[in-house]
Amino acid sequence: MSPGYYSNVYWHFTGSPRNIDWSKVKNPSDILLNDSPKTEEESLSVLREILNTKMLKATTREKITDNLYTRKYCSVCDIPLKDLYYHSEYYGKVAIGFKGKAVQKKFNPVLYLDYKKLKQLRNYLKDLNYTKLQTGSALSFDLLKDYIKITSFDKNPNKTFYKEREWRCIGNFLFKMAEISAIIVGKESVSKARKYLNENKYGDSIPIITWELIGDS
Repeated sequence: MSPGYYSNVYWHFTGSPRNIDWSKVKNPSDILLNDSPKTEEESLSVLREILNTKMLKATTREKITDNLYTRKYCSVCDIPLKDLYYHSEYYGKVAIGFKGKAVQKKFNPVLYLDYKKLKQLRNYLKDLNYTKLQTGSALSFDLLKDYIKITSFDKNPNKTFYKEREWRCIGNFLFKMAEISAIIVGKESVSKARKYLNENKYGDSIPIITWELIGDS
C-alpha cells in the first residue's frame, strides 16, 4: 500500500484568479487579496482549451529575490485526492490529473526556502556573481533558480506554500491523451466535461470525478 502523503496523479487546476502578481504573493492567503478564483464555467473553458491543444501553457513567472526571476513555467501539484479540496479554494473547482510517469519526464519538484533565509540566499548570489567574474564559468544555479519558491514554514496551511508540493515544467507541457488520469469537476459540470472530452476524441476511458464524491467537508 502506497503512503498517503503523496499522489500517483499530478493535478493542474484551471481556475487561478486572473492577473496575479506573484512577486507580491508571500503565502496562499495572498492569492485571494485582489480577486477570486475563476468561476466553474470559466475554469471549464480553460479545461476545454487544454484538451483541445493538448498543452499546459507556461504563463507564470515568479520573483525569487531582488532582480532574480524564474523563467515562465506551468505547474502541477503532488497532492493526495483527499486533500485536494483545500487546494481548490485558491485555484478553482476544475482540475486535470496527469500520470506520474508523464510528469516526471518533464517536471521537477520545487525547492522551498524559508523567508528567514533570504539574506543567506542574497549573500550566496553575490558570491556566485563574484565567482562568475573571476572564472567566467556558467554555474548550475541558473537552472536551479527556476525551481525555487520562497515561503514560510507554518502550521497554518494559509501561510505556507510547502503543502502544495508543486512541480514545475519550464516552458509549455505537451501531453498525449494516454497521459491523462482523470478530471475533477462539480457534479453539475460532468456532462459538459464529458462533451469536451468527446469533441476532442478522447473517448470514454478518462474518468470524471466530482468534488461531491471526493468529499468537500
